Amino acid sequence: MRSNTGQRTDETETVIARLRPHTNYSAVVRARNKQYRGPASNKIEFETPEGIPSVVSSLRVVTVGAHSILVQWEPRNVPTASSAATSTFTNDRNDTEETYVLHRQHHYLHERAAADSPYK
Repeated sequence: MRSNTGQRTDETETVIARLRPHTNYSAVVRARNKQYRGPASNKIEFETPEGIPSVVSSLRVVTVGAHSILVQWEPRNVPTASSAATSTFTNDRNDTEETYVLHRQHHYLHERAAADSPYK
């Protein structure tokens, strides 16, 4: 077999890059030369592991009344199938509340905010 550089190789493995996370794939292998293709191997099926989630984008925060904060965001570029995101609200007195948001949600309404208190 010849590589992309034209040199003869006897490769027994290769790396397939840029597969999507948490996706089902199947593959067959064939030997070939300039004139012929050999028979296909048995089909193998595999699932890529869940990837590292990307950062949320287009984060928007809106106050809704005196005690509520609405947080909205766009879906992540690298979705996760089963993990939740964490939203943390800390006011100027360092009172912190942390909540889990399901991966398919794109908003969270925090309804226990202290009135007239800045949050981060």
